[in-house]
Amino acid sequence: MTMKAIVLAAIVSVSASAAAAEGIYIGGSVGKSSLNGNYDWVTTTSRGTFDGIDSLKGAGVYLTGYIGTRGLELSEGTTLGAELSFSMFDTEAAGEVQLGFNNGAIRLDSTIDLKAMLFQDISADTTLYFGAGLTQGSFIQSYELIGIGGVSGTHDFSSTGSVISIGVEHALNDTWSLRGDITYRAYGSVTNPTTTRIVVKDTFGVSGHSDTSVSIGLTWSF
Repeated sequence: MTMKAIVLAAIVSVSASAAAAEGIYIGGSVGKSSLNGNYDWVTTTSRGTFDGIDSLKGAGVYLTGYIGTRGLELSEGTTLGAELSFSMFDTEAAGEVQLGFNNGAIRLDSTIDLKAMLFQDISADTTLYFGAGLTQGSFIQSYELIGIGGVSGTHDFSSTGSVISIGVEHALNDTWSLRGDITYRAYGSVTNPTTTRIVVKDTFGVSGHSDTSVSIGLTWSF
């Protein structure tokens, strides 16, 4: 079973259990995300092989929808739960390299997060929360090759990694709450298929890529 299948199976499991549990909540948020990483490249010609790593940075906005549950009380004011979220991004990191191509970019398209949650009440209407778990990001890598036989194109790929978050939630009334959080995701390295242009072969990949997101949203509790 692939990692993507495992994550999706866990998502279905958490969603099903949340539907039957106490302390269920749903919500949505909007925020800003920054993407960092390395654009790895290898160019093979009749004169030899050349390679390099170029840093990429970028930022954009994103939207998130989530469902979760607070179900296991550890002590008074401290509970455990789980949260599933899906985010759509407009976040791109761009940069240039000096050999073989220019204008390489990586776009973060969407993420699925599955987190264990710890909630700590700090007052009658304010709660701190912490989350940690798995994430799967969907990316689009673009390239524009220059020189003889120059071409351009894109590769779609996914990468699984880890996610952590910290936030605060303030109750507006019995059902609605305002919340804000910071989320960090780190993804695994990916090597994409080789592109051939006449007698030159180019292979591109990404490594060390991560995103940091800050958001604010509304939560509705059942």
